[in-house]
Amino acid sequence: HTQSSVLFLLVCAPCVDAFFAHRLPSTPQQLRPKFMSANRAQRPVAYHSVRGIGSHMFQQAQPESNSEHGDQPIWREISSAEPGCVLVAPPEEVDHFFMRSVVLLLSTDNFNGARGIVLEMATAFNLGEMAPSLAMDTPFQDHPLFRGGDSSTDTQVVMLHPYPTLPGATPVGPHGLFIGGSFTEACRLVADGAAPADSFKFFINQCEWGPGQLQRECSVGLWRPGVVPPHLCLRQAASMPER
Repeated sequence: HTQSSVLFLLVCAPCVDAFFAHRLPSTPQQLRPKFMSANRAQRPVAYHSVRGIGSHMFQQAQPESNSEHGDQPIWREISSAEPGCVLVAPPEEVDHFFMRSVVLLLSTDNFNGARGIVLEMATAFNLGEMAPSLAMDTPFQDHPLFRGGDSSTDTQVVMLHPYPTLPGATPVGPHGLFIGGSFTEACRLVADGAAPADSFKFFINQCEWGPGQLQRECSVGLWRPGVVPPHLCLRQAASMPER
């Protein structure tokens, strides 16, 4: 491993496999979208309960937003899902990955479908344990590693942050979040006091939807799309009560 300009950080594959093996569903990954949709189709949508979930999910962060981040609104609902928005699961969600979850949408298009990351599902590992040759003795060695979903074709870690000038960073929509970039430069920003260490967040795995699937789920109320300030997406929240 080298500390260079990268979009993803490699992690220890055997450790990840051992940790996730007993938690992943036995359903083959390619069948997951159909499996998830079938489960969701069996229960009615409670539109009145979905309507209020955004303010409920982000209520705890209101004091922080008012003091440190001025009067920036906590939640702004939008009519359709777009990259950079968040998807809030309804209160009656029973899927173990999406229960009480908020998903940051990374990309969506009609040909490839959509992908995103669950924002606050921490694993039992920190970054130094999973990528010691890269992260040990850096400002990020004790950062929790978050599980972004149950889909993965590799064992790479995504670095999420709010810094557009970080070399190699890619914007996630127009709302102030970016993925990837130079890990070395990120360490330097933190060491120089130019950026707080907890403004960087690290994820493994992601959520995936087939072409048109996410749009259909949003249209029947299975997700509530909206926009929140970047600092809420970057919280290092790890427990279910914090979620």
